[in-house]
Amino acid sequence: TLSYASVTWAEGSTMKALMDKDQGERMRNFVNERATKNPLGTLTAGASFMLGGKTVEAGEYDLYFTIDDELQWHLVLANKTTDAAPLDWTLALSESDHQSSRLRLMLGAGEDDGAGVLKIAFGKKHCMVEFAPAGDN
Repeated sequence: TLSYASVTWAEGSTMKALMDKDQGERMRNFVNERATKNPLGTLTAGASFMLGGKTVEAGEYDLYFTIDDELQWHLVLANKTTDAAPLDWTLALSESDHQSSRLRLMLGAGEDDGAGVLKIAFGKKHCMVEFAPAGDN
């Protein structure tokens, strides 16, 4: 199960400040700290699965996004019931012709049974992260 808050994330002043490589460090630190304390959503997995090449064990996860000093966005899943290190994916964002004024997370079918894609879009950026059953699931 995937649930999240579809926040306004596009081309406003906050986004411009975040994307300023030289002057935006303070804003990025603020947003990243806030993301860990107030996640945008949750992901609940009844079985282990592979997401973007990493194993996500069954369980409930906080879902949030961070941005690093190289202006790369990351999808982060933090297990809500263990002290395991959060799982982190650097997103391979590309430019889109479509403007998404709000954060969009969409699940789509994949080529194989049980496989799919997590589509992420905000502003004029988008990417897809593949998922599939792990092991014998």
